[in-house]
Amino acid sequence: MHGQGRDALQFFSKMLEVEVKPNAVTFTNILCACSDAGLADEGRTFFYQMERVYGVVPGIKHYACMVDILGHSGNLEEAAELIEKMPISPTPSVWGALLGACTRHGNVALVEKACSHLLDLDPRNHRAYVLLSNTYAKTGKWEAVSGLRKLMRDSGIKKEPGCSSIEINGSVHEFLVGDNTHPLSKDIYSTLDEIAGRLKSIGYVPNKSHLLQFVEEEDMKEHALILHSEKLAIAFGLISSKPSQPIRVVKNLRVCGCTYLQ
Repeated sequence: MHGQGRDALQFFSKMLEVEVKPNAVTFTNILCACSDAGLADEGRTFFYQMERVYGVVPGIKHYACMVDILGHSGNLEEAAELIEKMPISPTPSVWGALLGACTRHGNVALVEKACSHLLDLDPRNHRAYVLLSNTYAKTGKWEAVSGLRKLMRDSGIKKEPGCSSIEINGSVHEFLVGDNTHPLSKDIYSTLDEIAGRLKSIGYVPNKSHLLQFVEEEDMKEHALILHSEKLAIAFGLISSKPSQPIRVVKNLRVCGCTYLQ
């Protein structure tokens, strides 16, 4: 849970040394550890040793973990093939793992395939619609984006709004995209403008592929990326905490890629 995947594998080795027999839960943890640590080869080895070496038959959670491992490492076709060969019917968690991986790697064909299967099993899964829409947006298919959003509205399916939170002096402050309700909004946006200016002066160029709505003007594209809730929370942290104090931002959804500085 704390991202120490290699430590988890070391503990697994110690379990075997003292002859503690691993069970299905053990392998769920091991495969999650491999996914978090980016250990695709190790994860593949453990998965295929489960039944043959340890007598543990892989279940849905193990297949979902393995699809996630392969997806993280970019082995999307192998992940899709694994799903096709599953001896048990794939669940939404399995197709969701493939969908998330294909979205990250921009594989439109597999995103559409995974989304179709996921919606067959869970027709009101808003995440499936959102990830498919985001993929279309990143590839410039704005008509498809509009069609999906209309379909969601007509079906009454609502996307969970992204919210970023930060705790300062015992108080939690929450931000939504483009939020201007905070008492220090003026200072927050001023700080973001300063950050953007300083980054631009040293050659940083924002990745406009993270813009998920159609904007024609180039300068407005850069401005739209500043409005993301993570950046608002970070700016507030900068103006509200001491220089040596770490800034920790918590989000209810996946952190947007534009927040990371390459």
